[in-house]
Amino acid sequence: MNYQFNSDKTMLIRDDGVWFPANPLNSNYPDYLLWVEEGNVAEVIVPPIGDVRRDQIVAISTGCQRVLAGITACYPDLEIATWPQQLAEAQSFSNDANSATPLLGAIAAACRQSVESLVEGVREKAAAYQAASGAAIGKRLALTAQIYAAEDVDSIKQINW
Repeated sequence: MNYQFNSDKTMLIRDDGVWFPANPLNSNYPDYLLWVEEGNVAEVIVPPIGDVRRDQIVAISTGCQRVLAGITACYPDLEIATWPQQLAEAQSFSNDANSATPLLGAIAAACRQSVESLVEGVREKAAAYQAASGAAIGKRLALTAQIYAAEDVDSIKQINW
């Protein structure tokens, strides 16, 4: 019987394919200790660097997605889909108060406020969203670049959201 550790040494793998926690409370652990007492040493399985890169990039992208989802969590998807039109109408209105604002006009009428005040709110929220999402996306891009620049598995694993 032979044993190997997984890459972070939390699991032991027997040569028959059984995985178990590297924990003295596990029923397979005493057999492992006897094997070690016989002078054996468990090797650490090092996954291919490409697999580790991919897994870290997925983890970084997931962190970014969580941040971006948090920014929009309070808004229904169909409302979010109107943001580009709302912003375009708000910018147009800011340049020319006589420009057509069919969507903003309908929203303003429904919530009983002026198009002018709605335009101000749309522009402020757009700027805040752009800053927050830009920061998250920039962080994701920077971390991804660090992952590609890292030369070994341990360095890659240190790069986290």
